Amino acid sequence: MRRHLRFAIPIALLALVFLGLYSQEKAARREVEREQARCRSASLPLTQSEWPSAHVSASNDAAPDYEAMAAQLDANDFSEAEYDLLDRMSGTKPVTAEEISRVRHAFEKRRLVMDTLFRTVEMPGYAYGADLSPAGLERDILGPARLRTAAKLMRDYAMLLAREGRYGEAAHTLALGYRIGSHTYSIPTIMGYLTGDAVDHIVSVGFQRLLQVAGPDPVATRAVRNATGSAPAPGSLAYALAGSIATDEGWFTAVRAGGYGEFSSGFAYGDPGRYTDPSLWKPGLSTFALRFSPTTYRTMVYGAEAAYLRTVRDAVTFADRPYAESQAETARLKAALNPRRRSNAYARSTVSMLESSLDRRAYTLASRSVLLASTDVLEYRARTGRFPDRLEQAMPHPPEDPFTGKRLMYQRKQTNGFVIFSAGPEGRSAPPRREDMYQAAFYYPRTPLPSERP
Repeated sequence: MRRHLRFAIPIALLALVFLGLYSQEKAARREVEREQARCRSASLPLTQSEWPSAHVSASNDAAPDYEAMAAQLDANDFSEAEYDLLDRMSGTKPVTAEEISRVRHAFEKRRLVMDTLFRTVEMPGYAYGADLSPAGLERDILGPARLRTAAKLMRDYAMLLAREGRYGEAAHTLALGYRIGSHTYSIPTIMGYLTGDAVDHIVSVGFQRLLQVAGPDPVATRAVRNATGSAPAPGSLAYALAGSIATDEGWFTAVRAGGYGEFSSGFAYGDPGRYTDPSLWKPGLSTFALRFSPTTYRTMVYGAEAAYLRTVRDAVTFADRPYAESQAETARLKAALNPRRRSNAYARSTVSMLESSLDRRAYTLASRSVLLASTDVLEYRARTGRFPDRLEQAMPHPPEDPFTGKRLMYQRKQTNGFVIFSAGPEGRSAPPRREDMYQAAFYYPRTPLPSERP
């Protein structure tokens, strides 16, 4: 009898352990179901078939034309020397008539590509038919990349027109880049939003170069003001976050079946320690349990999914609010996610991406305001023969800086020039370095960057 009890007690204890683990998994799964129900109540898509872009009709879908344009460009791409010329044309250094002629000839050789591009930007929609198959993932990556390539082509062609002195046509062509941005912003993922922001940046820099090449030319300043003032608003970050839920829900389903290695290496672009305490991923008893107990592993993934859904559902409610308010809410979200809990790692990575996305959205809005203010200052120069001492002299109501809620900053140069700039997330009071990629500042005249100097 004692011998039987000696085996029965460990077996009973082991059964209790497994029962406890099963109860934890069941509770975690129910928490995910509750969060999913809350998302549905908030009209957030949980599957890709619920994406708004999934319902774009074929006749209104620009995606196939972007693919056709990319294929045409692959078959007849610019040479390295031609790309160097395009970069030179899109800068502010003087170019020769012979160089302008060579760039014009290069575009003539790609007439089919440009005709397809001009036809594509007129399409009202962009259907992003993403899926988690290998072919689908390839399209997910290539789709936004094609749109960015299209924006660069449009900018380079517009700068050719500007170099030919056709400032009005150049501004109209650059404004078509905003339509490419609208297509990109319609992709309901964070990748789509960030690519749309990159397209917006390409267009804004193009308008800056146009003004710096044209100077206080009334045709150029009027055309840039009209194009920028009538541009569609940048995309919604809340829309992108909401759409990302559908993709990430598919990912959680996949990693639940894939085991611990799939989760620990798959999220946060393969770098778990980037967004949470690296010690969480060192070998230890808990790591052993996750690797060799499927129930413990699934419980952790369910916990990560519930934390992610709760975080994104909250973030959607404030992501499009003014910068200071949305950043404060993001800090609150981050503080609520204990960095010592593995199940919070994916949600924390999402919050980190949200922080940088809010900065970039504010930069985009500030860049547009800087452009509008710059056209008024250049027109003031054309009227009076001098630059204003204060921005209010050129425009009674200067645009607000989205980072601070105060007016944009203006400095007149003693060497017959000026700079208009945003405070940025750092709250700077001096103009940013011109080498910064993401800045909301306009310099006139523009001094070439070190890499552009002979």
